[in-house]
Amino acid sequence: DALVLHQALDLSSGTRAMAAPMADTDTIALVRNVQLNDVATADSASHVCEPSVALNGDFVFYTGNWFASRSTDGGQTFQHLDPYSAFPDPPGMGFCCDQVVHYVRKIDTFVWLLQYSESAQGDNIQRLAFATTAEARQGQWRLFDISSQSLGLPGVFLDFPDLAVGTNKLYVTMNAFRGNAWDSTILVRLPLAGIKSGTINADRFVSRDNFNFRVAQNCGTTAYFASHNTSSQIRVFKWREAAAQPTFKDVDVATWDEGNFSSITPDNHNWLERADPRITGATLAKGELWFAWGSNRGGANSRPQPFVQIARLKASS
Repeated sequence: DALVLHQALDLSSGTRAMAAPMADTDTIALVRNVQLNDVATADSASHVCEPSVALNGDFVFYTGNWFASRSTDGGQTFQHLDPYSAFPDPPGMGFCCDQVVHYVRKIDTFVWLLQYSESAQGDNIQRLAFATTAEARQGQWRLFDISSQSLGLPGVFLDFPDLAVGTNKLYVTMNAFRGNAWDSTILVRLPLAGIKSGTINADRFVSRDNFNFRVAQNCGTTAYFASHNTSSQIRVFKWREAAAQPTFKDVDVATWDEGNFSSITPDNHNWLERADPRITGATLAKGELWFAWGSNRGGANSRPQPFVQIARLKASS
């Protein structure tokens, strides 16, 4: 049956939903503040760093767009790990850019996702590297490549990957392009048991209707993911672990604006120049789904500056 989700609060009238203030006991503690210097990043950090971090105990793995760093002393010091030379290159490809790292506690496994460059045929791979904590300390990774060919999409370039972990599955999302034109959006899921045993199989879902998926973290035995239909509606998908394909329901949200994001600093720099409205935040907690994206100034509440908009939904209804 199709998933039925209803808007929790009608914001079309301009009414604002206010989050409750933090209780006195809800404090944020800064444990350590470490500057990743040019040695740790190989002088390749930038204002489009897209950072990602995972840890287990005192082992910390950190990535940016063009570098990776690891720490074996709880983040006190970091050593550079070059993603360009970490693994053998596939024919006609090399490491490109986007990276995501995640730690799966259930199987004591670090997952390192790397995007590779375009081949002469216009396709590429998203490479998954797996290692237990002990293996990651030694730099011993097992590789699994998601290629354009394996997805049945020869000649497309796979871009902007992300990872999410459920109870028994790992979820990988990416967008596919033919040249500069968007072709499709893909979700691949892999059983955690197969990752642990080394015998990996995968299911895939391909959409040519919705651009860019984001799977809710902590999604349990059902993966919830979402994408924009319009600037006033999102499509929320539901994919149970036992189901062959997902179902979806379209959900109206408060209208928001796109356009060129602009927020000028006192020294006249637009720090939101690279911002866009793709859904990039998603989580499931205590039965609630939260999907978040960047919205430009304006929208239903006539906001004076760009802001983060959140759709908050009950997963059960």
